[in-house]
Amino acid sequence: DEDEEKEEGEAEEQEEGEGTAEEEGDEEEHVNPSVEDDIVGDNDPSTIFQLDKLERIYIVLMGTNNLGGGMLPEPTVEGMDATGRAILTLHQTNFPKSPAAMLFSELLPRKDDFRAARMCPPRCKNVTSLEPYRSFMPAIERVNRALPEVVEGWRRDFVNSRIV
Repeated sequence: DEDEEKEEGEAEEQEEGEGTAEEEGDEEEHVNPSVEDDIVGDNDPSTIFQLDKLERIYIVLMGTNNLGGGMLPEPTVEGMDATGRAILTLHQTNFPKSPAAMLFSELLPRKDDFRAARMCPPRCKNVTSLEPYRSFMPAIERVNRALPEVVEGWRRDFVNSRIV
């Protein structure tokens, strides 16, 4: 009896105009539905979000290749600031209704200290005697000390974003 009642209820729903995609000739559109198709094309009131309102998360690891390539700490910080601002500006332009979240990491220690000696000059412990650094850690530490101010500037200028 329960099965018959269930089938009758489903038949009544279909008669009321709630047919399936197959009946409406839309089956080809949804053979391989993407998340975007499912959300944007969904007329179900239970869908409480849209893709343009979802938070985008950016995980940013940058700067170490600059130092490893011979760039000094100050220009490295300037480049990191410009890159972070570019990411946040592009996000604001392309997803104005969606907050950005940026996970921004300090520079991590490098395992190629042998390269540091070859970068003198310009990266020398003592420029006069051309004494090279034995590792990248002094440069990494200088960059990392400057980053909190950079991140605070982003937070101040991009108030709808969460930057960690």
